[in-house]
Amino acid sequence: ETTNYDGVLYNVTVDSNGIPTAASAIGYDVNTATDGSKVLVFDSVKNSVDFSLDMGQLPLDGVQDMFGKVKTINMSGGNNEDNTLKISAQDVLDIDPTGGTLYINGNQGDKVVLAEYWNPDGTGTSVITNGITYDLFTTTLNSNTVKLYIEQELTKENPVA
Repeated sequence: ETTNYDGVLYNVTVDSNGIPTAASAIGYDVNTATDGSKVLVFDSVKNSVDFSLDMGQLPLDGVQDMFGKVKTINMSGGNNEDNTLKISAQDVLDIDPTGGTLYINGNQGDKVVLAEYWNPDGTGTSVITNGITYDLFTTTLNSNTVKLYIEQELTKENPVA
């Protein structure tokens, strides 16, 4: 059922003959947090299927027009699926071009795959925001410092520098 979402993204695969097939659908909602910022919530349309989403495959240049200014992505889904989100520094800048900062929330079992190496926060301390504990990752892209706060309980894949 896709009518319960603000919109739907489809994972599409293309076979060797160039024929596209919609593999699975991911519903999204754009909610407003108590501080007025936008939270982009992803969920598998069937509410029980794990999803994998590569943000680099989305045309994020117009994301401000599509979602508004997003501060947080919630990838937890509706039924504790083990979801995967792949994200790059360019994706974060496309989502937040003025600040280059993004928060990612989810459930234990969810995974964030970093598309390139990010520097983990070297202080050994966690960042707590709105009662949620995050690990901070930073990188630089085109002279912009990009910050990605990933909820601590999520699995993180960070390529070796």
